[in-house]
Amino acid sequence: VRPDSLPADIASQAARLARAGELLKALSLLYRGALAALLHRDGVELASGDTEQDCLRKSRPRLAAAAHAYFARLLGAWQQLAYARRRLPAAEIESLCADWALHFEARA
Repeated sequence: VRPDSLPADIASQAARLARAGELLKALSLLYRGALAALLHRDGVELASGDTEQDCLRKSRPRLAAAAHAYFARLLGAWQQLAYARRRLPAAEIESLCADWALHFEARA
């Protein structure tokens, strides 16, 4: 995942997608943005075949506890929506969009 393949304001774009009812696209964008930050900002070594749990495990040493907890929440929501096809409360998606930048926005 290359940072230049993502919108400049990932959280705002994800929130727009969520408001339009595109919840899977919204979570996908947040997830891809988090992966880009982990790879390119934090130096986490991820392989193309890594599962969500692999990504979570590999990110633990590089993320602050709050950022790691957010990433776990994001991955859990992604798995529920993408794989289990379970509806998520709109407030949960909104919260993930609102909190994304706190943990994964590019640092100067």
